[in-house]
Amino acid sequence: YQWLQVIVRIAIAKYIKTKRTRDVSEALEYLITNDILPNVSAFARHDHDVFRREQLYTEETELAIKKYEASLRELYRRYSAGDADNASSVKGANMSIKEWHRLLKDAAMLDSGFTKRESNLCFVYSLCFVTDEVKRRQKMVHLTFVDFLEAVGRIAVFKPLPARFDIQRLETQTGERIEDASRFFDLL
Repeated sequence: YQWLQVIVRIAIAKYIKTKRTRDVSEALEYLITNDILPNVSAFARHDHDVFRREQLYTEETELAIKKYEASLRELYRRYSAGDADNASSVKGANMSIKEWHRLLKDAAMLDSGFTKRESNLCFVYSLCFVTDEVKRRQKMVHLTFVDFLEAVGRIAVFKPLPARFDIQRLETQTGERIEDASRFFDLL
């Protein structure tokens, strides 16, 4: 609550004491609209639900998840092993960010087009909202299986597809024709 108090005091100093307004709520609105939001990065202004509505909660995504659900559940179970920063959890119940990083590293997903920064954003954007960060800390910093599915879906937004040159090189190496980008990853 101290952080909010600081914001309100800044709004009062900037907009009420300078007589631009007499209303504290209006001063706060001005501060947020004119001073804070224009200086906040796009990542901080990101609306998590847009991705969910437009790309995650679709029939195509549901069918893909159902098709690979057993494999996804096994990946989740194996990598959410209950490490030191998840000591109170049961194996497979929650996935920490360290476990998420280990999964992505082992799957060779991290590269110049999809770095640890983007992997962190996929993780954080997929966490469910928690109303009490103290009592429900475990839920605030760990992915449930459903959160994990969302994080995997978000990788598709961040990770670039292979360039045509890379596909042609792999076709030459394997002698197989690659009709779509998903086949590229199967052959690697």
